[in-house]
Amino acid sequence: MVTKLQRRTASRRKLQFLPTLSNTKSVMQIYIYSFYFEIPFYFFIQKKTQNIFLLFWFLKVKRSSIVLNVLLQCHKLKVKLEEIHREYQNLMTIRNQYFTLLKHIQVSKEVKVEKVGEEFVVKVSCNKGRDKLISILEAFEELGLNVVRARVNCSHFFAMEAIAVAQDQKTTDTNDVTQAILMAIEKQGGDHIKDFRQVSKC
Repeated sequence: MVTKLQRRTASRRKLQFLPTLSNTKSVMQIYIYSFYFEIPFYFFIQKKTQNIFLLFWFLKVKRSSIVLNVLLQCHKLKVKLEEIHREYQNLMTIRNQYFTLLKHIQVSKEVKVEKVGEEFVVKVSCNKGRDKLISILEAFEELGLNVVRARVNCSHFFAMEAIAVAQDQKTTDTNDVTQAILMAIEKQGGDHIKDFRQVSKC
């Protein structure tokens, strides 16, 4: 009869061929080792696998915690995206209202002409219209003025700033320039000059 001491010795020899249990991936492998080497399963539990089971338990808890954190972050991102979407919709609504309001705003005709030395500084603002810039440039040409620099903006209404110089040395009055530009605006738009502000400064 095999003594108890001999069985322990044989079991220890078999354990020398076991891989490191810290690399065990599942409890099923422990069952397989127990069956193959004829070692009672409780032996693994009591002697070799306490730390491994603790590690499995810790990893399971850790994985659950990571999953919860990921779900929480996803929920926060979803809420944040919804807030950004609402804010974007509000801004688009305000933008559309703003452009609608601009379409109904009538900009008063304003022509300001100043003479600085030999140059005429002209500022014009009025409602947008077709070929309005061409009509104003034709008025400059009829007055014998050469435009040396100009800046035009037609985003929401017509605005122009220009510097012109007389082609000859004859004196051109600022009032003549102002009236010519106003007539060009009226002629181009087919409007009557009812609401405009004329500023003339020598």
